[in-house]
Amino acid sequence: MLETIANIATIFLVIQGLIVLALVTVLSFGLAKAMMIVRQKTMQIMPQVQGQARRLAVTTDDVSQKVAAPFIGLDTRQTRFQAMAGRAFTGAHRAAGSQPEESKEQ
Repeated sequence: MLETIANIATIFLVIQGLIVLALVTVLSFGLAKAMMIVRQKTMQIMPQVQGQARRLAVTTDDVSQKVAAPFIGLDTRQTRFQAMAGRAFTGAHRAAGSQPEESKEQ
């Protein structure tokens, strides 16, 4: 009697395992099919997305150049003015980067 109950329990466990295995197999095939569909759609859309990204990069670069240009020009003019003022007040006879001549008085 005990062997019969053990055999019946084993059969129920095997049937449950087969049902779970069948469900996992069906889900795996469904997910594989869904991935293939998503991949195909992605391959169709990707050239459009890349084109938009390129246009966005070009537009962003143009806008950043237009925004930064006045500040760069202002910095350039300020540096030139400081250099001219420095030459005017420290003496234009010295070359840039040269050391002042040592005094021979002692």
